[in-house]
Amino acid sequence: MKLTFLYRYVCSIHRLKYKFLIVMKLIAILLLTASMHLSAASYSQNITLSVRNADLQNVFKEVNKQSGYLFFYTGKINISQKKVSVVLKSATIKQALDEILKDQALTYTIINNTVVLQNSAESPKGIESIVKPIPLTGRVVDALTKNGIGGVNIYQKDNKTNRSITSSNGDFKINANVGDTLLFSFIGYKIKEVKITDTKPLNVALETEVKDMSDVVITGYQTIKKESYTGTAITIKGDDLKKLNSQNLLKSIQSFDPSFKILDNNLVGADPNALPKINVRGATALPSIGDNV
Repeated sequence: MKLTFLYRYVCSIHRLKYKFLIVMKLIAILLLTASMHLSAASYSQNITLSVRNADLQNVFKEVNKQSGYLFFYTGKINISQKKVSVVLKSATIKQALDEILKDQALTYTIINNTVVLQNSAESPKGIESIVKPIPLTGRVVDALTKNGIGGVNIYQKDNKTNRSITSSNGDFKINANVGDTLLFSFIGYKIKEVKITDTKPLNVALETEVKDMSDVVITGYQTIKKESYTGTAITIKGDDLKKLNSQNLLKSIQSFDPSFKILDNNLVGADPNALPKINVRGATALPSIGDNV
């Protein structure tokens, strides 16, 4: 009888201990769940605020205290010198920020529980994607003949390091953005300025540049402005050359200008494909015997 009673007593103690442990575990779980709900509630509650001509930095501290959101500044921003007056009642974080920053030259981006602030003109790295230039294609042609022009220099107006050149048939490819301005230049043509309005292929027509030859003097080795030239110069027109010799223009020039000499070359004979040797303004004014001047 005594052994049976003792066994029952020990078993009852074990049962009580086991029940006590289960109750303690349940209480711990309930306390943990309640604390998590309280914490979440404290960071998700609406923002209520009423300030007048307060420092923006202090306003952000109060918003952080009520919402749990952290504030991060990028660029050159002096928050302490900015003032704000605002009245908020049960506002969400977005509503609160919109109201606080409506008269400030600041923008914000919310990332998880962090508010990133930057000047309106800035685009912080890692927050907004950086706009990269896109490949822009096109073709450059002659405005009259519509034939492609090869070797045309292309460069961005505000970034001359961004350059390209057309292929033999006038095609080109350059990296640029909508709003950029491209310049097209080639010898004998007027420089053309084209502003990019979309990403469609560009068709650029260059106009020939006509210069008045009477304004310059060609000496044979350089071009000099007529006003600054002190030597003797003559002007020969095409009609004048044809009157003397329509078959050989070089001999016609020789008739107008004695300093223009076509040297005889007996070795080539009557070969029509042979290029003549020409001497313009010899080494001496009066050639000596045997000189080919």
